[in-house]
Amino acid sequence: NIIRSTEQLEIITEPQSNIICFRYKDKNLSDIELNRINSSIREKIVKDGSFYIVRTELNGKVWIRITIINPLTTEKELRSLLSKILELAVMKKES
Repeated sequence: NIIRSTEQLEIITEPQSNIICFRYKDKNLSDIELNRINSSIREKIVKDGSFYIVRTELNGKVWIRITIINPLTTEKELRSLLSKILELAVMKKES
């Protein structure tokens, strides 16, 4: 629901389990630019070690994939991840 309610994010499909694929979106950018930004977001987050997320590609689009398996994961942590994703997207878009 958090991702669905964030205008700059889109979900590829309704999750059926603890795995969700989504991506940063901007209607003013091409799929090529969005793929570059979403790939870069994933690389930076994994490199800094704050979260572990993976990248997947479907129909020529790059998606961020998270798997929530730790029962102690909180909404605060998920919101922190999404905030970081949006912050990195804006930085990448401006560069």
